Amino acid sequence: MDPSLRYRDLPLPPSAYGAELYRRGWALVQQSGLRLAQLMFDADEVLWDWVMSFDHVIRHIPRFLLRRDLGHREYIRSKAGIFELIWGMHHASLELGLDPHLRIWTNGYPWRIWKISTFVPGLDQLLGPPASTSEGPESFFGHPRLFSRPDYAAAVLPLVDFRDRGSALRDLSPAVASLIERHLAHKPHDSSLKVPELAFGHKQSAFDDAAILVDDRPQNVARLAQTGRRGVVVHSETPTLVFGRLKNVVWRDPFRHLRRSSVDSARNLAAALEMLATGRGGQMIAVRGEHEIPDYPAIEFTIDVPDAILRRQWVAPARSVKDAFRTAPQRFGSL
Repeated sequence: MDPSLRYRDLPLPPSAYGAELYRRGWALVQQSGLRLAQLMFDADEVLWDWVMSFDHVIRHIPRFLLRRDLGHREYIRSKAGIFELIWGMHHASLELGLDPHLRIWTNGYPWRIWKISTFVPGLDQLLGPPASTSEGPESFFGHPRLFSRPDYAAAVLPLVDFRDRGSALRDLSPAVASLIERHLAHKPHDSSLKVPELAFGHKQSAFDDAAILVDDRPQNVARLAQTGRRGVVVHSETPTLVFGRLKNVVWRDPFRHLRRSSVDSARNLAAALEMLATGRGGQMIAVRGEHEIPDYPAIEFTIDVPDAILRRQWVAPARSVKDAFRTAPQRFGSL
């Protein structure tokens, strides 16, 4: 089937750039042999960019001081061409009878992915059942193709006592087992470790074939490459204020900042994925955006994150891991 016909069915605003990226996604599956089940996508700075506004942060300070309220507002803009690229892979996979669903591995939390899906048409369809924007955030929590901070906590808490890890890690490759051991020994509460073996239990089958990570953090991709997999580092400039203490914060006009920083990285990502489709294990490719795309109809929106959600899905998982490992028996000596 002509991929341009499928492009007309997308729930996204049409554009020449989007149509090009859709065709390239279609070709990655149909011609290069890449499979969506092989890919794990990070969310922030890969699928979308986001910032907070300094004036809103300032206005929120009294509420934080009085009630310790962590709630805040985020300004979000979809990455140019990235969803069209994934939709092309999705439709090509359907035509070939392959697994057509997106895998997201994020250091974030499921409520936020659900909330964003209420603004990005078709994101729940790309993730596949049980994700449903209309069904509410519960359909994203525990989703087999969405691995997030609460899932990381659930995965590593049974490994708290190093004396019990042997049986749990015994069947893993030496490279993977060593990576997990080192991570748990030095920084167990850091939920940015992204290796498919952590997704055991009900998520295992969904990530079994994952071999390529698309992430904006070189360390995350490098760690996966240590296990013999591959990855793409998507370069992103994260704004900071107050000597780097406030990340993803801009002084004013957040959407203006997001538009000015929107660059053409999706073409280079598509080229990198084509190379990695038949690439060697341990291979990493870094991609950058080359120029702005002023006419791309990106989706822009704001979300207000409630304090209760942030505490339950962001703060609590990290705290539970940190507390558990602080009181657990430790193995002394180098690993």
